[in-house]
Amino acid sequence: MQIMLISSNEAGINFFPEMIERLSAEVSDADFQYFFAPTDLDIPMQVKEVIASAELVFVFMRHDENDWKQRFVLEKLVDLELEHNVKIVKALESRESESFSILDFPVPSESNPVLSGKSELAEKWSAYLLRILFEPDSFNPEPESEAESGSEE
Repeated sequence: MQIMLISSNEAGINFFPEMIERLSAEVSDADFQYFFAPTDLDIPMQVKEVIASAELVFVFMRHDENDWKQRFVLEKLVDLELEHNVKIVKALESRESESFSILDFPVPSESNPVLSGKSELAEKWSAYLLRILFEPDSFNPEPESEAESGSEE
């Protein structure tokens, strides 16, 4: 199984080696490659270059709610996903998330906050990818019980 991990230089972090280490322990038949595009706007072209040889593509971007570039990139990624029939996981991490706040404003300390942030992101997104690969039904919504749905007889 070929899994491609893609981000851009604008993300400001490379947690892919840690992510590959975690995933390799769980997915023995997977080959991983990772790539970085110069900017977020270049991500769709990077995906297009590798999607033919991939069974799964993971794209990571830092997210700003009102950023038109990201909406554009997401639209292009959906187009590529539908065109090539290859799942593209679109992983968006808020710039305000705790993992990034320590990267943007590092505090001198004995422990390395950058490594901690990378580790947190690798753990979070590895777990998410493993759910996609091995537990796709876990994304199904739970059926509402009669009490929760508000229906009274």
